[in-house]
Amino acid sequence: MTVYWVFVPRTGVQVGAEGTMEFAPNLAVPSSALQKRVKDKAGKVYYDGVLRLPKQQAVEDFPTADDSARMLVWRRRASDPVPALTELPDEVWTLSSGGRVIRHPVPREQGH
Repeated sequence: MTVYWVFVPRTGVQVGAEGTMEFAPNLAVPSSALQKRVKDKAGKVYYDGVLRLPKQQAVEDFPTADDSARMLVWRRRASDPVPALTELPDEVWTLSSGGRVIRHPVPREQGH
């Protein structure tokens, strides 16, 4: 499985069709990234996926991240094409008041 996501640092920030997706081979990477970015206002980024040498993984600051931050998440098989940002995500992830990741499924229209 490949997991694609877009980090939204706070309420009111719109995700445009030109945003940058990150990706990883499992759900643990984006989950931990969401927690760290909100807590530390910085964290590793995965625009090129997970690198073999973790110390080479780029880090970015997220100074405007707050408790309303969320991730739009798409789950795909490795052979599937990269989803478009205009495509509905499969889930939206938020944080509980205690810092746990909460996964909210995005409802699909009937017949889709």
